[in-house]
Amino acid sequence: MILVIGASGRLGGTIARHLLDQGERVRVMTRTPAKLENLKTMGAEVVSGDLRDPASLKSACQGIEQVITTAHAGEGKGRGIT
Repeated sequence: MILVIGASGRLGGTIARHLLDQGERVRVMTRTPAKLENLKTMGAEVVSGDLRDPASLKSACQGIEQVITTAHAGEGKGRGIT
């Protein structure tokens, strides 16, 4: 299974959709799972998580073989790194 972090963004969402179209098993991690209902409908497993929360990362990575992340600390709506 492949974990995609940042799938609610343009690039991460495109990657997740492409992987699903190729028949890959995909898990997507987001702070707001409701934003990824479209990927869930396509077959992705949606999990709640935050890059600043080690426990949520550990949980999201269970059973994962590869991680693709497009998340960054640049402009965005989340709380910035202090």
